[in-house]
Amino acid sequence: MTTLARLLRLLGPFRWQMVAAVALGVATVGSGVGLMATAAFLIASAALQPSIAELQVAIVGVRFFGVSRGLFRYLERLVSHQLTLRLLGRLRQWFFRALEPLAPARIIEMRSSDLLTRAVADVESLQELFIRAVAPPLVAAVVAVGAAVVLGSYAFELAMAFLVAFVATSVLVSMGVLQLGRRTGVSLTAVRSELADAVADGVQGMADLLAFGQGGQQEKRVVELSRRMEAARERTARREALGSAGVTFATHATVWLVLVFAIPMVGEGRFTGVGLAVVCLVAMAAFEAVQPLPAAARGLSGQLAAAERIFAVLDTEPAVGNPEEPCRVVPSGLRDSAGPVLELHHLSFTYPGAGGPALQNLDLGLRGGTRVAVVGPSGAGKSTLVHLLLRFWDPTEGEIRLGGRRLDSYSLDSLRSAIGVLPQRTDLFTGTIRDNLLLAVPGADQELLDRAAERAELLDTIRGLPGGWETWIGEHGVQLSGGQRRRLALARLLLRDPPIVVLDEPTSALDPVTEGRVMRSLLDLFEGRTTILISHRLVAVEAMDEIVVLDGGRMVERGDHRELLVHNGLYRQLYDAQNLELVTFDYEKGPRVAGP
Repeated sequence: MTTLARLLRLLGPFRWQMVAAVALGVATVGSGVGLMATAAFLIASAALQPSIAELQVAIVGVRFFGVSRGLFRYLERLVSHQLTLRLLGRLRQWFFRALEPLAPARIIEMRSSDLLTRAVADVESLQELFIRAVAPPLVAAVVAVGAAVVLGSYAFELAMAFLVAFVATSVLVSMGVLQLGRRTGVSLTAVRSELADAVADGVQGMADLLAFGQGGQQEKRVVELSRRMEAARERTARREALGSAGVTFATHATVWLVLVFAIPMVGEGRFTGVGLAVVCLVAMAAFEAVQPLPAAARGLSGQLAAAERIFAVLDTEPAVGNPEEPCRVVPSGLRDSAGPVLELHHLSFTYPGAGGPALQNLDLGLRGGTRVAVVGPSGAGKSTLVHLLLRFWDPTEGEIRLGGRRLDSYSLDSLRSAIGVLPQRTDLFTGTIRDNLLLAVPGADQELLDRAAERAELLDTIRGLPGGWETWIGEHGVQLSGGQRRRLALARLLLRDPPIVVLDEPTSALDPVTEGRVMRSLLDLFEGRTTILISHRLVAVEAMDEIVVLDGGRMVERGDHRELLVHNGLYRQLYDAQNLELVTFDYEKGPRVAGP
């Protein structure tokens, strides 16, 4: 299916609004044609000094078409712009719904600024698909037929001459502008994306650019891209102006052509001199429908380029998807289960394009209510395990079972509502404290919000703010301190109340004393839930029922805190290194750690 066909399918739900808008567009141009025809008849007839009674119909016609033209134009703009705004809303929803299944697995390699450009600028460029690209050719086609019928009532030859000139002008000008503007439209879209990347890089990396003295180079890059964008827009404007000039020339040429055919007919008595004025002005007025076609062709070239960029993202196959007959997770069954609630069998995973596996042959079983710490050095595969539990990716080999069923048998929404994650990075959104907390449970009442905030030790802070729950936290929560942002994320997790909790490096940015206190507080909050702690730091691990040590994607040790210390393996090395107990360093064999 071509890009244009796919775009036209998006207009399907608005077919009746489109019909109304096109009908009003035809009525507008038709009123203009009627106004010119009746005015020509009135002026030419008045020159013959007939009785005023003979001109009454023409006088009324001029008034009617003059008023109706303005009325129809207003209604046409009202309907078409309302349709445009609704189409834009639908396009945004469609893009986000199509993009959501791709995250995060399929979009991690995309530049955020480029993706934002596609989601905003490219999508917005499609809002004019109907008003500038679809409606004008339809209006022109209907007006051409109507004008030809009027001219045909005087002489068949006039109708044919007009139709040939009208169709030739419409097709040649539109196709010419479209072909000339296709390359410009693609380059304009590409330069706009590059400029967005450059501006985003400059803003986000301003401190580093200034520190290394590269602010001037970044400015030159932005200026150069701006000039390229300006040049592309100038080329587009020139080609559209050329098309408009071609339409104006064709309009006058058509009037001359009609005169060439009509004058001999007047001499032959086939119609009067009054009719000569009418046919000339009807032919000229009908070309009003051709005037928007160069802009329509220019707009279509840009819209096709934008659509290709959007479809390039949305045609990407999601890494995971819902099963044909999805099951739903029963949270109470996971809380009350006496058997394993989460099982990993021979689990292996390799990221696309990676040189080696991130996880290899991992086996693990968690009973309801147990606490398990997954520890290891950076790159051991800890975060990958979280991604697999949430089905951001599916395992390359092996399987994960939740409540006795394969993970991929559940719907994604049901699965992710059963596994709550307190991530290392807290993502807050521009809005109020209430807005950000309601992301967890949109229908939560004030009592539930207060309880979650109180358990996260955030309620007193909220009540002490000038706006309370309606306090505006700014972009990424900049109005809150780092600790307040973490506690808001914790309150979201507590409000959702999942049966399985994953704490992903929850204290990585804290000092050792605060880290231990916060970690123990978290474990107390999630008492009785199946809890998985992901960390490279060994904090409060003595309170865990089991510790799994990963290294290079493999499970190298497993046991409780005391057992692993006695084994004197990687866990003991991590523990001693964290507690500054390295005693010697052998340059051939590496660090040697003191015994227990």
